[in-house]
Amino acid sequence: MKMTKDIAHQVMAGSLALVLALTPGCKSTPKQAETPPLMESQDVSFPKEMDFARELRVTDKNDPKQLVNFALSLSQRGRHLQAAEFLNDAADRFASSENEFGVACRAAAANELLQANDLPAFRETVARLRREMNRYQLAGADESLATVLSLGDLAAGAHHPSSLTPPQLGELYPAAPAAAAGAAHNE
Repeated sequence: MKMTKDIAHQVMAGSLALVLALTPGCKSTPKQAETPPLMESQDVSFPKEMDFARELRVTDKNDPKQLVNFALSLSQRGRHLQAAEFLNDAADRFASSENEFGVACRAAAANELLQANDLPAFRETVARLRREMNRYQLAGADESLATVLSLGDLAAGAHHPSSLTPPQLGELYPAAPAAAAGAAHNE
């Protein structure tokens, strides 16, 4: 597709207007509007707060909130393996009542490993998560945690759904006894 002279002129005029608007201290005169000003080599620096996103900063390595926010920001940028590493580290380092923080971090780490397609590490993390959960946490698992646990079972080669399997995952267990699969769909 060829550009006509009118379109090319409009693009050049728009570019010139942008350059003039972004160039501080320049005064617009008819002569400058015809030819863009020559830019000299200048050092450009950004304010400190623009060097990197605030959520990527960890100023206190002993603050669990900062570590989790850091891991989540890594995840948002597609760096799932590193996010899992920081989430597993937080689960190991920080204690909470009934290990609720550790369970949440370990489940999030398993999710990150699944997104990174690292199935061996995913299986290992889910197995560890299951060992760290008490029976009350297992029985009271919400659907997202139950999904992670069930996918871990599938990845480990389980041939039947666990009692925690959410209904939509029941069909992923083709070798499940009919009664177990039906029970999973009726939940």
